[in-house]
Amino acid sequence: MQPTRIAAQTEIQKDGKLLTFLMKAVAVVRIQNHIEVDPDRPTIAAGNHQSLLDVFMAAAFCYQANVGCRLLVQARYFDNKLAGRWLRRIGCIPLSSDNKEEAFAEVRAALERRELVGIMPEGRLTKPERRNPQVGPFRAGVAQLARESGAVVRPITFHRSGLAWPRGKWPKIRVRNRPIVTMVFGDPIELHGADDLENTQLIEIAMTELLTDLDAEVAALGQPPA
Repeated sequence: MQPTRIAAQTEIQKDGKLLTFLMKAVAVVRIQNHIEVDPDRPTIAAGNHQSLLDVFMAAAFCYQANVGCRLLVQARYFDNKLAGRWLRRIGCIPLSSDNKEEAFAEVRAALERRELVGIMPEGRLTKPERRNPQVGPFRAGVAQLARESGAVVRPITFHRSGLAWPRGKWPKIRVRNRPIVTMVFGDPIELHGADDLENTQLIEIAMTELLTDLDAEVAALGQPPA
């Protein structure tokens, strides 16, 4: 059973407060602490996906910005008893090829209620060899959902999170030389027409530009490349 809208928002913010503190052990975490949305339009936050840390950063954002967010998460993570219980408690929506229509219906209902919905269009963690340009091919489901719901899309970057929690490994606690990881929103993207593949490419381009800008920013701070 999924929690109610209010309960899910309360739980993700409560856990986000703890995660804001805990993540300091593995990285210097910079998270945008606000988001402005059009109250008359639903909003989808579309993000790249380098690390499992991304979900923790999203929860920390919800705490710092005092918002809720329904995250679309691969259904296989719900198979783990502990992880599945946590993901359900904070209102995440499981997605697989077997339940796509059901999951998309739940997303559309959440958007109709003006809940912020987070989607990672790659559908999986970015492979290390794809870290430049740091995003893998986006799937068209995000554009389809935006078109069907009339939502505006906000690109959201998780920059260098794979350095703090690499794919297939556990995060390493560091006293010194912690990597700078950043979560930030880009400008809203208006998607036009019914070509979901073309619209998906617009989101991917915006994401890549944000990541490139952040590369230059952290390089100026003396951080090694991702």
